Amino acid sequence: MALVINTNMNALVIENALTNTNNSIASSLQKLSSGLKINSAKDDPAGFAVANSFAAKIAAMNVASQNASEAQSVLQTADGAYSQINNILVQMKSLATEAASGQTNTGDLTGEFQALQGEITAIANSTRYGNIQLLNGGSSDFSTQTAQYASDVSQLQTIAGNGSDPGSTAATNLLTYMALPPSNMSLTTPNAETDYYDLSGYAEGNPTLPQDVSNLLSDMVTQSNTVYQGSVSVSGITFQVGATNNTTNQISISFSGATAACLSVDSGTIGISSLASAQSAMTAIDAALTSVNSFMGDVGATQNQLQYTINNLTTSVQNYTSSQSTIEDVDMASEISNLTKSQILQQSAMAMLAQANAQPQTILKLLNNL
Repeated sequence: MALVINTNMNALVIENALTNTNNSIASSLQKLSSGLKINSAKDDPAGFAVANSFAAKIAAMNVASQNASEAQSVLQTADGAYSQINNILVQMKSLATEAASGQTNTGDLTGEFQALQGEITAIANSTRYGNIQLLNGGSSDFSTQTAQYASDVSQLQTIAGNGSDPGSTAATNLLTYMALPPSNMSLTTPNAETDYYDLSGYAEGNPTLPQDVSNLLSDMVTQSNTVYQGSVSVSGITFQVGATNNTTNQISISFSGATAACLSVDSGTIGISSLASAQSAMTAIDAALTSVNSFMGDVGATQNQLQYTINNLTTSVQNYTSSQSTIEDVDMASEISNLTKSQILQQSAMAMLAQANAQPQTILKLLNNL
């Protein structure tokens, strides 16, 4: 290499190496101070994107697990209320059984029996989670539906009461089905459908019947069977128990109404004031106990489902966190070794830069010989 003064290539090469070493030291210091090997997108663009995606999923799954735990609390609240209602029904069954025996004065038992009927409804109406009523069975809707049921029966009674109407037989048969107790009502009875169409065909020639029959059909077709049955479910609560907006990551919970009316054990339906009524009450209470036990079984099954969901979320969070750590977290031992190497190279480069800067001074020896 020629001896020159204006350009010191050795010094420039060493200076470039020293700059790279200083950058490496700065990077190592940042990683060691933060504990992360990806501190910005420029460190690893692909890894940065994947790690951020994992972070979002981990955060969402943690909240989903919290949602599932809250759903468990809702179910426990309902389960506790169902249990108390079940206990009351057991006591009512005891009273009805006692009243159904001929030697018992039913008047002594009626007061307690009616009080228990009222307590069932009180528990169902007061069971809440936050501001959400759980067991009242959508009582306002149930009242509306019951009123509509009564209106339908009234319309049929008017139609059937006119003996000169050719459709009165079909109307009477249809009225028989409609007048069944709510707990026994079935809207899918084939004969009822046949009677409806017979009556509907006749009504086409009668200026007063079509609207009545049309209204009746609408009520029968568009309303659920639960309109005419004792058990009515409230609107369900949907819990987000996953990281994505997918039905597989959502659990909907609904509770069957457990008021005395919903269970068909209210004071307007059963009583124990007489031997016959007490005997009927025993049958009705048995049906109510079966329903409540079924409700509690549904609650228990959903609780188990939620527990499996919580366990799965916990495992998923652990696995995602491990993957995120693998991508983001710095290996401290390895990075300390890199820092030590860079510091040694830095010191060596500084020494060599001093030597390179001193090299042009040898030209002075040539000048001294002139």
